[in-house]
This record gives sequence, C-alpha cells and structure tokens, in this order.
Amino acid sequence: MQKNDYFLSKVLWLHYLSLIAIVFSFLRSGFMFYIGAAKTIEAFSIYFSGQLDNSINLHLTISGLVMINLIESLDAFLFALVLLIFSYGIFQIFILKRAIGSTEHQLEWLNIHNISQLKMMLIEVIIVILFVFFLKYTLLHFAEVSWKMLVLPISILLLSISLYILKKEL
Repeated sequence: MQKNDYFLSKVLWLHYLSLIAIVFSFLRSGFMFYIGAAKTIEAFSIYFSGQLDNSINLHLTISGLVMINLIESLDAFLFALVLLIFSYGIFQIFILKRAIGSTEHQLEWLNIHNISQLKMMLIEVIIVILFVFFLKYTLLHFAEVSWKMLVLPISILLLSISLYILKKEL
C-alpha cells in the first residue's frame, strides 16, 4: 500500500484534482448547514404558530411535528459536520502534508492519515443517519406498524457489525 501512496503523491494532477473535492465538499457542507438551519426555523415556526398541515400527518400533534423537524435538522447538521471534516481530511492528506510535511500542530481527532479513515468516518455517519431516518419514519408511520419496518433496523445492525469487524481488522 505504501508503494501506491507514494506513486499517487507523485502524480501532480491528482494534487490539483483534490482541490475540486475539497471545494465541493466544503460547499455541500455549507448547504447542509443551511438545510439544518431551515428545518430548525420551520420547527420554531410550527411550534409558535400552532398550525398543523393535517392533510399530511393526521396522527401527529404539534410537538410531534416539531420533534420530527428538529430530528431532521440534527441529521442535517451532523452530515454537514462530516462533510466539513471530510473536506478538511482530503485537504490534510493531499495538500497540507505536501506543504508542511507534518501535522503535529493539530488535534488528534482531526489528524487523518489516509482515505480509509475518512471512509470509516463516513460509514459511521451513514449508520447514524439511517438510524435517524428510521426514527423519523417510525414517528410518522406509528399508526401503520408492520413487520416490514424491521428491515431498516436489521440493516443498521448488520452495517454496524460489519463496521466493527472492519475496524478490528484495521
């Protein structure tokens, strides 16, 4: 693997292509922060206006709808932070290490050494996002509980187990 990393670090165009990933990951992060803020404002608006759109969610109260919007905003903020850390990780791997050659001045949790660490972090967040989606789906469809609803939590469990096994092997 070291030989491949050495070869990739010597290819000049890869260095510049990584800037595209950095910039667009940063822009996506900003967009997700905006979506999270919009969902939070929507939750406040629903709560303080006291109006429900009963045609969509017949069984939800105002507090239930507010809770769903706040869960969605939390989900958006979490994903925004991951995209921000992801863009910083790519910056650190492809740009910063080439510029200064050391990362001793950084916090340990921001010290990303390779793409595998970024992938693991992304998998962890996908599992959390799937769990949040399941929670939202359960709240929205609470009256229609069926065995089909177990597919998503079982998938989340299997993903978590596979992530645990992958982390043990690395």
